Amino acid sequence: MHSGPTSPFCAIHVAHEYCTLTHMSSAAESGLCVRAVRYRVLPGTRAKARRLNRLAGACRYVWNGALGANRDALRMGMEFGGRVPSPTFFTLGKSFTKLRRSQGHEWLAELPFAVVRYALKRQADAWQRFFKGEAGRPKFKGRGCGMSFTIPDGVRIRDGRIAVPRTGEYRLRRRGGSPHEDGIPKQAVFTPEEDKWFCTVFYEVKAEVRTNDGSAVGLDRNVGQCALSTGEIMRMPDLSRLEARKRRYQRRMARQVKGSARRRRTGSKLAMASRRIANARANWCHRASRGIADAAHTVVIENLRTKAMSKSAKGTAESPGSNVKAKSGRVGRS
Repeated sequence: MHSGPTSPFCAIHVAHEYCTLTHMSSAAESGLCVRAVRYRVLPGTRAKARRLNRLAGACRYVWNGALGANRDALRMGMEFGGRVPSPTFFTLGKSFTKLRRSQGHEWLAELPFAVVRYALKRQADAWQRFFKGEAGRPKFKGRGCGMSFTIPDGVRIRDGRIAVPRTGEYRLRRRGGSPHEDGIPKQAVFTPEEDKWFCTVFYEVKAEVRTNDGSAVGLDRNVGQCALSTGEIMRMPDLSRLEARKRRYQRRMARQVKGSARRRRTGSKLAMASRRIANARANWCHRASRGIADAAHTVVIENLRTKAMSKSAKGTAESPGSNVKAKSGRVGRS
């Protein structure tokens, strides 16, 4: 998308603003908390699956257009000493409204306004993190990046089906059903993974207050395990076979011709192996954290900056890091 002076996305110079979700920020103050539940989305037909892809593609289009315009404005301001733009949700939202009403973008009016615009909320937050030095610049989203979209409010779930505005109803599946049947769905995030869709629903539920019985447990973390002061050692599952399979697919994919059908099939197998590894680790982390939380009222952990511990151990053969051997043993690496 062209991001020159005629682009509907223009950088507007205003003060920094922060757009927060009221129901998320005020939940703790009212004795409520937010719980996330992940579902598998079953479109049922190819036509309904294409509608989800179209909605995600529109979010990607709007994201890239706004990002290109603001990157150009930022570069011009830094090179010529002008005023550096401050992209916020308010300014990006105004530009999106102009884009939606401009000629040649009538198709955006067929999609839900709030859902597509919320992609700019995420970009505004990314820009704020960049200006604070907490993260790098926002990046462009490619066709195969798995762009997600969010229903920011007014989530409607009935009889195991979630309503996507201007798109239709989609069945949600989860083993055991929803653990928060009495909770109020506040927000939903749809994420594609390969040829599947998943939906994370955020419920507002009553916070469970645990009485302080004086119990405490110490936790010693490592890369592949964690130990409790009770003597229990919680080890991560053995993923050596899956990791070996992943490396084998990576080597095979590196030898194959780009754009070929065989390379695409290998890429699908590689993504499947990576997803299985990620799911196994996430499942272990969830079970381990739940067990630790149930073990005692207070959990005491070391005040370690693991990122800083391993940072200087990185390096190359020409410029190795410092204290590599000592730090590899400290953080559990070899």
